[in-house]
Amino acid sequence: MKKRQRILIGIHADHVRVHTLRNGRIDRSACVPFEHDAASDTWDDGLRCCDGALTQALEEAGVATPCEARVVYDSPTAAVSAGPTPASGNAGAQAALLELETRGGADLSLQAHAAWTLGSERDGSGYCVAITDSPLTLDTLSLFCERAGVTMLSATPSEAVGLSGALAMHARATDEASRVCAWFGSWCSGVVVADTQGVRFVRSSPLTQDALVGSLSAVRGLDRALATKMLQDIGVPGSDQASDPQAWSSRVDMHDARASIQPLIQRTAVDLRQSLRFGLGKDAIEHATVRAGGDATAIVGLVPLIGELLDIRHDIARTFNEHEHVVEAVDRLRLVDDGRSERTKGGRVQRALWI
Repeated sequence: MKKRQRILIGIHADHVRVHTLRNGRIDRSACVPFEHDAASDTWDDGLRCCDGALTQALEEAGVATPCEARVVYDSPTAAVSAGPTPASGNAGAQAALLELETRGGADLSLQAHAAWTLGSERDGSGYCVAITDSPLTLDTLSLFCERAGVTMLSATPSEAVGLSGALAMHARATDEASRVCAWFGSWCSGVVVADTQGVRFVRSSPLTQDALVGSLSAVRGLDRALATKMLQDIGVPGSDQASDPQAWSSRVDMHDARASIQPLIQRTAVDLRQSLRFGLGKDAIEHATVRAGGDATAIVGLVPLIGELLDIRHDIARTFNEHEHVVEAVDRLRLVDDGRSERTKGGRVQRALWI
């Protein structure tokens, strides 16, 4: 039986992305940049500066409207928490939401929220991702989709997808050695530090395929489409492992290309080392292993480059399909708009829907 096509819309700092998926894999996709003055202006304007980009991305991805879609987004109002919980299952999810409310200051009686416990440790504790956002933000997303002929089924902060990807890697690990599970996705990433006792530390990571493409597209002679194709087909510019080391230099200045991504690579390596020190302690670093997963690890030369800067053992863990995980994450961590949250004249939210 043929599975129904699923549509995923990504709304990010400077571009809109549309994926169509069948059987957990991307069928078609499109990425269209948009112009804006500042990130806050994008949301203050109700995402109207992105209207043309979404319409174009839907057309390029072959999506006919009207249709339904799930949304993954970046916004200044979303709150995400991930890490160990004192219990697993539903009790762990409730504990994660309580921490999000007490430490993050979120009022869950007024805000949409959801939590997903991804696994448990031997002692009965668990590890979970919890999310919340305001009904005003969900209204903005819903209206943005409606203007393009799309009904928004749910919305999920992209940070939560990346963090859950790293936790899913930890859940599938069979060894008990101290390790970092780094999920470097197409447009969201996360890092989990764990030892023999379980998860110690969880954080997001700046390294995604989108971030690499964004850095490279600033180089003369490259745009997002060409930078994406060259990364996927050839590998990191200047890498000895690239399938065609001369391909980059034939199109762009190699020094400019390497210089454009170097800050991102160095920041990622620094973040990984700090995560190790914070999660395991300085003395345990030399015995740890970095396991890298997610679609960005398919870029030839990327993980070895980070490993060289870290000077630590590393391997690529292609243990599960990234897009299958993204589909599961947006199903488990879904915020739902109530169709127009009721407000007083002063704008105070009186009613919201959560699941």
